[in-house]
Amino acid sequence: MQIRIFGTQTGAFDHSVACIGTQYEPQPMSALAVQASIISEQAVVEHILCRYALTDPVRCEFYKLGVNDTYRVLSADRLFFLRIYTPRYSDPGAIQREINLLLALEPSKLSVGAPVADRDGEYTQAICAPEGQRYAVLFRGGKGRSIDVRDMAQVRAFGAWAGAFHNATDSLDLPGVRGPMNTQRMVYRNLKQFLPRLAKRPLDAAFAEQLADQLATRLAALPLDTNDIGITHGDLHHGNSIYQAENGVLTFDFADSAVGWRLYDLGVFLFAIRTSIPQKQQRVRIWNQFIRGYRAQRAIKREQLEQVLLFTALKQFWLLGFHSTMGDRHGTGWLNDRYYDAAFQRLREAAKDLNIMTVEEYPMPDRQ
Repeated sequence: MQIRIFGTQTGAFDHSVACIGTQYEPQPMSALAVQASIISEQAVVEHILCRYALTDPVRCEFYKLGVNDTYRVLSADRLFFLRIYTPRYSDPGAIQREINLLLALEPSKLSVGAPVADRDGEYTQAICAPEGQRYAVLFRGGKGRSIDVRDMAQVRAFGAWAGAFHNATDSLDLPGVRGPMNTQRMVYRNLKQFLPRLAKRPLDAAFAEQLADQLATRLAALPLDTNDIGITHGDLHHGNSIYQAENGVLTFDFADSAVGWRLYDLGVFLFAIRTSIPQKQQRVRIWNQFIRGYRAQRAIKREQLEQVLLFTALKQFWLLGFHSTMGDRHGTGWLNDRYYDAAFQRLREAAKDLNIMTVEEYPMPDRQ
């Protein structure tokens, strides 16, 4: 893989600072390290997008700050998204595996946000950013809106897309993007990441350690005939897909794809509606329509569906670990009591629903 490198010198920048309101002359400031940067829209157009065969006029706007930076790109009447990855979360190998997966899906005609090659046939651009080398990939977009879970036709279409994706990846001999999805990675590595932040929440810490062991035991005991292993999307919630009236569902963001339990993809969607839809009756209706769409493409047994709740707890564990590593870009102020109260309330509800431990031994802390 050939990667172009452009930009400024990697590392810290030298600046001068003026002491406003004082009698001092500006003094050179020592080189300051940078832990996160946002590349300007103009720089994206002049140094990255110029390498692609895009039709003028090309417009670019900074669209989303997440674990990676996303730019919305309009070329004439076509829509693209440029993702600039962060060094901490995505190394060149992971980025290339994401590209390989999306290219391998092309024969299936599955609607995905596919990568776009530049004029020389390269998919990845390397950037010398202040905090170190970063990588950019341009993806095709589509005109539509995020899946509306109140629209049962869209929910069924999303479920059908999930089933078709699992079908399409059955024959792919690829490692996914993040490698194997196993108990060590999904349970104990995440526990190790978030446990230090629970120093002032000993009941939650004890509960998390007990729950981790119970989840690991339950995962190891999954019946073989319900244990569908293969390539997963890894973050299959409705916010990562759009619905197009003519072309159906288009799905993005395969950066967390892995090889593991296919039920995890279903668990991610169930987790999303359990945390965003307050009415239980409506959640049940949405879930049933999603599974109806899934079954239209891929068989799934009732015994398998009975295990999906296990993976909603796994998703919450993953979020706790993942959020604990995002301080360099988003700070840590939002990881407060309100955040942990909500997260552990969800975990306690999952443990109760799964009947895998006595929640009463580790009640929610009294904040009054």
